[in-house]
Amino acid sequence: MSAGSAAAVPGTNSAAHFVLVPMMAAGHTGPMLDMARTLSGRGALVTFVTTPLNLPRLGRAPSDGALPIRFLPLRFPCAEAGLPEGCESLDALPGLGLLRNFNDACAMLRGPLVALLRDREGDAPPASCVVSDACHPWTGGVARELGVPRFSFDGFCAFSSLCMRQMNLHRIFEGVDDDTRPATKRPFIWVVKPSNLAEFERWLSEDGFESRVGETGLVIRDWAPQKAILSHPATGAFVTHCGWNSVLECVAAGLPMVSCPHFAEQFMNEKLVVDVLRVGVPVGVKGAAQWGVEAEGVLATRQDVERAVAAVMDCGEEGSARRARAAELGRKAREAVVHGGSSFRNVALLIQHVQHRASTRNPWIEKKPNDRR
Repeated sequence: MSAGSAAAVPGTNSAAHFVLVPMMAAGHTGPMLDMARTLSGRGALVTFVTTPLNLPRLGRAPSDGALPIRFLPLRFPCAEAGLPEGCESLDALPGLGLLRNFNDACAMLRGPLVALLRDREGDAPPASCVVSDACHPWTGGVARELGVPRFSFDGFCAFSSLCMRQMNLHRIFEGVDDDTRPATKRPFIWVVKPSNLAEFERWLSEDGFESRVGETGLVIRDWAPQKAILSHPATGAFVTHCGWNSVLECVAAGLPMVSCPHFAEQFMNEKLVVDVLRVGVPVGVKGAAQWGVEAEGVLATRQDVERAVAAVMDCGEEGSARRARAAELGRKAREAVVHGGSSFRNVALLIQHVQHRASTRNPWIEKKPNDRR
């Protein structure tokens, strides 16, 4: 069987059934939903686990067609975990202090998820594997109870992951001091997160920002079609916080970047974009912001942003070479996902591997009733 085929493994008539469990956060759910579309489009059966309040948000995401993805909403145990009602995603948390409660609530989904997957409706086949966000180690117990493999879906950049491994291995942080401290004239699109919307609207009203910029700038509240914007021929560059999803989307669009990292692995992603791939211009952020209180410290000045935007949009030799490198990366990224490309083949191999495991289920895997890990 060729690597480009998603046909069933000889000896079984059923397609592989992937159960996808994303982290309930926009930056984590989006890539997992893309994975669901890819697997479904290649002939696999896909069950996508979500919650009642997150389900409508999935419907706003662009779709490539009516692919047979089964959405499985589970009641999110906010009260049991000490969360305010309605906090079913990281974006809805009122503060970082409730992060542990949120993770506890996610882990409480284990029992209901196993029960629903065992009590299959209609002709739904048994799960062949569980694919879960790396932030959900509890899904290992789900996979063990069902007797299927579990794959970890990690949205981190491989470059950043390798850097962090080396830093932990050599204990680099133990030898450094704590350094945390409390006008471009270009057309732009500015997307504002819902969690900051009320405060942002007050600032817009007091400052008169939208009337000042006129048709030069467009402010988008809430969700924006980022991939469509990046792919538009009028877009010349992308100012990004260097989250890996945004970096990948920008690379695929063949655009140069202005890097303005906030926290986590984003600074290492910036190194990849600026120093390794050489398709970005840094704003010059030196210190990380604390998640949830980003607005309390100014990490870059307007002059820093103006300088970086001017550099990335420059039509001189350096700017032209940067855009050419970005365009070449975009071409390679697009080639990887079409028929015969490396990513296309790898998805086919994953589906074949899961189908083979499902058709030759390991008889030594047994449920451990008292296993709650």
